[in-house]
Amino acid sequence: MNLKTHCFRQLKRRTITKTLLIMKLTTILLLAACLQVTAGGYAQNVTLSVKNVSLQKVFKEINKQTGYQFFYKDKVLNRAGKVNINVKNASLTEVLAICFSELPVTYTIVEKTIVVKEKELKVEEVKENEPPFIDIKGVVTDADGKGIPSVSVTIKGTQRGTSTDKKGNFSIVAEKGEVLVFSSISYGTKEIKVSDGSIDVHLELEIKPLESVLIGGNLAAIKRKADISSVTTITS
Repeated sequence: MNLKTHCFRQLKRRTITKTLLIMKLTTILLLAACLQVTAGGYAQNVTLSVKNVSLQKVFKEINKQTGYQFFYKDKVLNRAGKVNINVKNASLTEVLAICFSELPVTYTIVEKTIVVKEKELKVEEVKENEPPFIDIKGVVTDADGKGIPSVSVTIKGTQRGTSTDKKGNFSIVAEKGEVLVFSSISYGTKEIKVSDGSIDVHLELEIKPLESVLIGGNLAAIKRKADISSVTTITS
């Protein structure tokens, strides 16, 4: 092998090595550029202007602009209603805060996923939403202060009711503001609006005209009317 051939081969090897090095550097630079573009895409701000649209549509647009995925149940979002939003170059957190500010749903960000869920009601809110049921106890008495048994105690406008025991005591569950109706055959009827859990009732004895009399538990009526033809007049 002469000197000229040897030098040519050495030069060729160096050229190949240099070319491979350049290709490697180019690959690294391209990969870094791609990663930078991707990171920039996830970090970019959101521009959005919509009115009276569902959260599903808002989420799709946010996903297009940021790459964040949303995880949710359709029934939760359907109960949330629709939203209005108008932002320009706003951060993702700002946009989400606007979306969820007046809705019964909230969110949690887990890496690149936004999990949507219903808001947990506070103890005070739960109490306000619960029906104000009251466990009512009391006694029904007559003019002498004695308990009246078998008095009907019903909630006006409903089929719910009870009756007093032998001593006139009763217990019933009702909502605040409902009206309790106390009635008995021998006594008058009285209505009392529920306000607290203790109600004592006084019923007056009521003398009813004997227009009709209940016989043997049957609805047989005996009308008392004067029969003029049976009246005899005796003169002097």
